[in-house]
Amino acid sequence: MGKTDKLQTKLQFEAQKTPRSKDWRREELGAVLEDQESDAEPELHHILATMESSLATINGKIDSLSYRMDRMTERLDNQVELVDEAERRISAVEDKCNNVSQAQTQADRTVAALRAKVEDLEARSRRSNIRVVGITESTAIDNMELFVEGLRIRLLDGRLFQTFFVVKRTHCSLTSKPPPGSPPRQVYCCFCFVGGDFEDMAVGGEPAAVAQHALKEEEKAIAMEEQELRHWK
Repeated sequence: MGKTDKLQTKLQFEAQKTPRSKDWRREELGAVLEDQESDAEPELHHILATMESSLATINGKIDSLSYRMDRMTERLDNQVELVDEAERRISAVEDKCNNVSQAQTQADRTVAALRAKVEDLEARSRRSNIRVVGITESTAIDNMELFVEGLRIRLLDGRLFQTFFVVKRTHCSLTSKPPPGSPPRQVYCCFCFVGGDFEDMAVGGEPAAVAQHALKEEEKAIAMEEQELRHWK
């Protein structure tokens, strides 16, 4: 039982023993209230001080949290700017990659066209350097190379060719033999060019040796070119 309860019980007991006036009761109640206020005042001050301390702590934590939120917002803004910059750069790189891809595709097409053209020119240079027209189908020719060489010497008299040329191979056009009275097939000739030191050797009186050596060198060059073409294919 508390102090206030004891006082109230005591007052009730005294009131039952002897009758009291209303003024006396008021005085007694006022005294009791003063005692209660005097007893509760230190506790109230303690509670208020505790609340003020708690409020100060809460305010400090709120300020710290607000500062941290501001820092986080600033960092997020920086990250958003960095992400936007990265997206712009990625878009620029993708555009450049597309341009490079298109350029590479065009370059591949150009290289393929040039390679086909080179192969075609190579085939033409090997097979159809000179075409001889008008040799009848009934002409009996044992060695076409010597026949064409004789034609070159007789018809051109060596004036068109200032350097030494050797007939490497000849063949007729790849068609069936024409019937009698029709135009004859054309003869294709491939010449081997010999210049420089070989030309001096030819002038010095060794055309046979020069021709044989030139043929060997030309065969080696053609073999190397064919190997390179197979490699590229």
